[in-house]
Amino acid sequence: MIQRGLAVGLSLAAPPFVLTAILGWPYRATTVLIAGLVMLYTVTGGVKALNLDRRPADGGHFLRASRGFGHGRLAAPGRTSRFWMPFSLAGAAGKA
Repeated sequence: MIQRGLAVGLSLAAPPFVLTAILGWPYRATTVLIAGLVMLYTVTGGVKALNLDRRPADGGHFLRASRGFGHGRLAAPGRTSRFWMPFSLAGAAGKA
């Protein structure tokens, strides 16, 4: 909850600093405007839409990471059986 609160505070405080410095807008009014926009976005389901949008991207990241791992295993030199040694030892010890 602390991390979430800090993230929300940063998302509300950072844009007014920039807009005040660049455009000369009043800080308090800009903060209220940004807070209103964030609340409107949240109430209208923006977070849900963002989460739905992220699912395919997360799947793609997982597939690319898996493919990279596979390519690394295939491209490794011949003495890579040591990679599997901890797994076989764990199996022999009854831990797997």
